[in-house]
Amino acid sequence: MAEKTALLEQRNAHLEQVNQGAEERIARLVGIVKMLERARYGTRSERLGKDCLTDDQYALALDEIETGVADLEAERETTADARRRGRRARARALRRISNGSRW
Repeated sequence: MAEKTALLEQRNAHLEQVNQGAEERIARLVGIVKMLERARYGTRSERLGKDCLTDDQYALALDEIETGVADLEAERETTADARRRGRRARARALRRISNGSRW
C-alpha cells in the first residue's frame, strides 16, 4: 500500500510539473497572439507606429505559435500514450489474478 501511495505521489508531482510547463508555454503563445492582434487591429496610429511588424516578423511569430501548439499536442499525446499503456498493464495483471496465474 505504501508503495502504491509513493507511486501515485510521484505521478502527481510529474503531472504537476508537466502542467506547469504547459501553462507557461500557453501564456507565452497567448502573449504572441495578443501582440499580433494589437498590431493588426489596433488604432491607425498604433498600426503605423514604429512598433509595426514586418511580414517577416509576422511569419516568425506565427511559426512560433505553430511550433508551440505542436509541442503541446505532442506532449499531450505522450502523456495519453503512457496512460493507455498503464491501463493495459493493469488489465493484464487483473486477468492473471482472476485466472489464478501469477505470470
